[in-house]
Amino acid sequence: GKLPLGQERVDLAEVLQRLIPQLQRGFEKRGQKLKSELPGTPLFVWGDPVRLEQVFGNLFGNANKFSPDGGEIVIRAQVVDGAGAARRVVVSVTDWGIGLSPDMLQHAFDLFVQGDNSLARVHGGLGIGLTIARQLVELHGGTIELESAPGVGTVFTVTVPRVRREVAGDTVTAA
Repeated sequence: GKLPLGQERVDLAEVLQRLIPQLQRGFEKRGQKLKSELPGTPLFVWGDPVRLEQVFGNLFGNANKFSPDGGEIVIRAQVVDGAGAARRVVVSVTDWGIGLSPDMLQHAFDLFVQGDNSLARVHGGLGIGLTIARQLVELHGGTIELESAPGVGTVFTVTVPRVRREVAGDTVTAA
């Protein structure tokens, strides 16, 4: 409850496009390819661009750490229909890295939990990034899900409410 969260209309596609070049060097060092499948139109959400960048920076960082040299990481973003008239922005980060065991899947978002400790030590980290990412996504009214299996890779899916382009005063209507 101590993370400050700004509230403004944010183009999530723009946040992702701005973040990708910042992380590119880390991917290039390992010969990894970062493929982005972002729409050419804005993906407006209501939230904090700095905190959203923090969420996706963590997910990209994990994909970089736990994918093999020369591997590929894919980020996809799209608008999908939600319950009723609501629409949501769905962003997935997919890698074909080491993946997680079924035991780790249950605890991946728990504080101070790390997968393979030998790998965690090599790459650093405290085991708090996914916990913070989940909290930040939930503060944005969204969810974060994880699919993974050993040797198959990992898919993180973040879903947040979409807002219309029009903003009247301080209120934004879900689209």
